[in-house]
Amino acid sequence: MDLPKGWVLVSLSEIGELLRGVSYKKNDASNEKTANNTAILRANNIFNGLLNFEDLVYVPSKLVQDHQIIKKDDIIICMSSGSKSLVGKSAIAKNDIPHAFGAFCGLFRVTNDLSKAFISYAMISLRYRHHIENLTKGTNIK
Repeated sequence: MDLPKGWVLVSLSEIGELLRGVSYKKNDASNEKTANNTAILRANNIFNGLLNFEDLVYVPSKLVQDHQIIKKDDIIICMSSGSKSLVGKSAIAKNDIPHAFGAFCGLFRVTNDLSKAFISYAMISLRYRHHIENLTKGTNIK
């Protein structure tokens, strides 16, 4: 692949870190917000590169680690799903959000001065989506 002059090809692990989402049991989740719980984004909250804050679930805040709270420019990714077409879909957080993300999602946090918007754009590109679809395996959960 030819890159523009001055560009280099790097792996995502060289420019950021991938964080896993909050694990919780079904009976820990609620549709009601209280003072002692935290909203969780799931794959259905990622749509066309944007975050949707409808149909949230809430889990006890004690299950959420500090690094799982979404910060501006974090990229939330569907890491596994029963549907191959959902795996890999992503969206960038435009602001700090006092929510976390579920265990079937991951969060990519860029750790250097690269353009977070560019990286997010690359992760919603057709080339990226096709690459992820080719890597996706599994019979029930991909």
